[in-house]
Amino acid sequence: MNRQLYRLAISYFLTGFILWYAIEILFIESIGIDEFELAVSSAVFLSILVVFDVPSGVLADKWSRKYTLISSILLLSIATIVIGSATGFMQYLLGAILFAFHEVLLSGTAQAIIYDTLAEQKRQREYSKVIGQMNAIFLAGVVISSLLGGLIGEYFSLSTVFAVSALVCIVNLINILFIYEPAHIRPVVENGYVKHVRQIISLVTRNPAIASAILLYVFSILVAGIQYDFNHFYLIALGYGSLALGVANAFLSGSEALGSLIAHRVDKKQLIYLAFIIALISIVFPFIRMPIVAVAPLLILLVVRAVIENKTETLIQDSLTTDIRATGISVAGTLANIVTIPIFLAFGYIANAYSIFTAFCIFGVLLTGIALYIALNRKYEKL
Repeated sequence: MNRQLYRLAISYFLTGFILWYAIEILFIESIGIDEFELAVSSAVFLSILVVFDVPSGVLADKWSRKYTLISSILLLSIATIVIGSATGFMQYLLGAILFAFHEVLLSGTAQAIIYDTLAEQKRQREYSKVIGQMNAIFLAGVVISSLLGGLIGEYFSLSTVFAVSALVCIVNLINILFIYEPAHIRPVVENGYVKHVRQIISLVTRNPAIASAILLYVFSILVAGIQYDFNHFYLIALGYGSLALGVANAFLSGSEALGSLIAHRVDKKQLIYLAFIIALISIVFPFIRMPIVAVAPLLILLVVRAVIENKTETLIQDSLTTDIRATGISVAGTLANIVTIPIFLAFGYIANAYSIFTAFCIFGVLLTGIALYIALNRKYEKL
């Protein structure tokens, strides 16, 4: 791994090393936010991603991926401060909006830098392995920060967790200043914004295999969205406190890290079977009410989900040229968010009106239907 990749690895770790991720649900409950308000906040978050994800990909392709990355981490710093000082829903929502713009600018940018850094060295074929390692490093940051966040939240205060997270963001910003734009992407893209986006859409519509890969990618992102935003409500309903949530989040993030590390060993023809495993687990696990045992199926689910995301993203990256790479991943992310918004709202409503267990069970049935549809359209195997 060269110096550029080392710096990117450090950035991936520090971006995951945000201590408040593990205790966010406890924090928002402490300021009176319920499941439906969280769903509304998530819908606003995803709406921002839908509107701005593709423009941010174009920005990274046409302006500077390095400075797009710097802007992303700067927004994460500000969002951390705003959310950590929130006393009610509206200020929390403002922080969530800032965090959404952080995600918008991050989406596809770091991956594109990594891919083109490898391309400089004629190592594109290693992308699946390297991005898997980077995601594992990110999740290692999440694992350690989850444990620390849980401990600090338990023995000090939740606000202290946010303060430490803001300091981590500053260190991350300093590190990113030392990365460079790969020479492979330095030529300026001459296409205008609309033409640039049309180039992506035309490629997808003319190539059913890419469209099929994007559909499976959307499936993995949908699962991630629901799990990341709502599984803590599930664990809290089983009696988890601050420290227990931190430990559980560490194990869950470790599962994602494992999936990212082994993904390059999985054949693309096996992905549909993994999708059905996710659907089955999603139906079964809400019926498990023993606190320790309940985490086990989620660990398996997140390993499998990470494999699917890694493999489908690699298939998409390999199908794109460098001048549209960041935009292409942004388009895939935008499609995922469009699908996710109404599902988030419905999930939050069901969880608030009935129970988090009922919401997860219905979601599992929905995933089964999506997996069946994907099984009938497996053209991504031709990529």
